[in-house]
Amino acid sequence: MKKSLIILILILGWSVLLGCRLIPLNSSKDSPAVKATPTVVETDIPDEETVEPFVDVTVTPAVTSNPMIFSGTGDKVIKLDVTDRRIIKLSYKGPGTLFIYGYGKDGNSKMVVAMVDGPSEKSYHIINQYKEVVVNRIGINIINKPAGSEDGEWKIIFLDPQADAYRSVDVPDRMEGSGPEAIKISSPIHTLTFNGESRKMVSVYAVGPDVEDMVITAYQAYQGEVAVPSQAEFLLINCNGDWQLSTE
Repeated sequence: MKKSLIILILILGWSVLLGCRLIPLNSSKDSPAVKATPTVVETDIPDEETVEPFVDVTVTPAVTSNPMIFSGTGDKVIKLDVTDRRIIKLSYKGPGTLFIYGYGKDGNSKMVVAMVDGPSEKSYHIINQYKEVVVNRIGINIINKPAGSEDGEWKIIFLDPQADAYRSVDVPDRMEGSGPEAIKISSPIHTLTFNGESRKMVSVYAVGPDVEDMVITAYQAYQGEVAVPSQAEFLLINCNGDWQLSTE
């Protein structure tokens, strides 16, 4: 009985398999065949490549400041071996009055380079070269110190005249500032109009290869017009307060 039942099941299963057909997904007679259509992407490609011409650029490096710096306390003598640096920036933190003297090679020539009452944050001065006198030493001397007071620190910076760290003034031009400053002259100045106030002295030097003129000196304030030598290359302004200038 069991054997006959098994044979019957096998016959039924085989009949089912023979009656089945594998139908593809897109086998409908009414459905057209699907064709792949390529996608065309339009791009803006020039017919000829444009090449910018090569430009040979010559880069001139900026002249950086390379100052000589001396600092110390009390009286001192400093030997100099560079004579083209004559503009100095001076600061003094101590009491009394600080003098700077310039000495010539002959040992006898002596001139006052600077005099400041301490304490003084900064001021600009020129080491004068009179005729054939070449200063090769400077002496620092402090006087009028209160009894028992300690020596204050001083600093002297010899500025590089070729550096690019200066503001420059042209003709005609206007400029304003606050406090002492060294200003480079771009073209010859004939007339300088200056207005400034200071706690103590107001002074302006006109400096060049053969020019060492103090064109302005006044106590606490100055307003007016002065002539400036055409050979001047720098204006050294010593004014602790605000100031304005114009050139012609």
